[in-house]
Parts: sequence; C-alpha cells; structure tokens
Amino acid sequence: MPKIIPGLQDSLLLHGRRIFSEKGYTHTELRDVAASAGTSVGNIYNYYRSKPHLFLAVVEVWHGELSIQIEEILAQTWEPEEKLFRIAEVQYLQANTVHGLWKEFFMEGAKAFKDEVCLSLWGKMEEQVKLLQLKMDELFFQANPALSNMPGESSGRWSSVLLTSVFHLPMKYPKEDEENLQFIRNLIAVIARKSM
Repeated sequence: MPKIIPGLQDSLLLHGRRIFSEKGYTHTELRDVAASAGTSVGNIYNYYRSKPHLFLAVVEVWHGELSIQIEEILAQTWEPEEKLFRIAEVQYLQANTVHGLWKEFFMEGAKAFKDEVCLSLWGKMEEQVKLLQLKMDELFFQANPALSNMPGESSGRWSSVLLTSVFHLPMKYPKEDEENLQFIRNLIAVIARKSM
C-alpha cells in the first residue's frame, strides 16, 4: 500500500505548477518536481501514475481557479463590455503567469497524452471552454445585438477572436502588459460597437 504523506499532494501540485510553468511540459522531469517539493520521485507515484497525470492535475486546479474567477465576474452587474474585459483580463494575467502551462495544454493539447484519464480531462475542459465562449458571445450580443444577425455568424467566433488575442499577446509582446490590456479593451470596444 502506498505511503500517504499529509500535505504532499498539495505541495506536488504547487511545485508542479511552478516548474511546468517555467520549463513547459517537455522539459520538466518528475525529479525536478520532487526536488522542489522536498520528496522523492517514488512518492510522486503514490499520487500520480505518470508525468502526464501530474501535469493534468496541475492544469485542472489552475483551470478550476480560473473558472471561479470568471463566474464571479459574470455575477457582477457591470455592463457587458466591462464583463468581457474583466474576463479577458483574468485570462490574460493567468496566461502570463502560467505561460508554460497554458501553452503546453492549449497549444499542444492533452490529446497528445494517449491515456483514458488524460483524454477524459481534455474533453471536460474543451466543454468548459465552449460554455465560456457561449457566455462571452452572449455578452457581445447584449452589447451589440446586430452581431447576432451578421451573415455567417456562428456561436463562438467573437469570443474566439478575443481569446486568441488574450493568449497570443503575452507571447508576442512580453513585458507589455499595460499596452496588451489596453489593446484587448479596444478590441472589445470595436467588436461591441453599436454602429456595425
């Protein structure tokens, strides 16, 4: 029976998040996480079957935190444009701080991990992203009802334009947070403009 050490799983998630964020998935070794957490690689296997399982557990915690923040924003009484900006801002700041994590997970995708647990988590997260896109598009449509009547419009396109910018900007223009966030605010204003 595996030895369970109190607090170790939380420590592995914390240190795993930091190291995956800094090094990315490919360059992270379980021994790096173990050393940072002050334990052995063998103890990691008491909690996670493999590096992909640890990585996806880290991503799941990170994604859960992000989802809570977004739900709190959606519950506010702000105008739709402000909610869209706040959602984009939270995602931008998360993408910027866990750069290696989001790049590996969203660019490479958990589909690369040919494992039932990994594929299940990937599917669950894809569904959550689709729901978020629907909520964001709904906010765009509230801001500018004409958007929903444009030829060729399908659900998810407006939010995809915004989310692509949010995740691309920290990579393309690192250390320009103020300018990047202002660009995102301006992009929302242009898309939501009532005169379209």
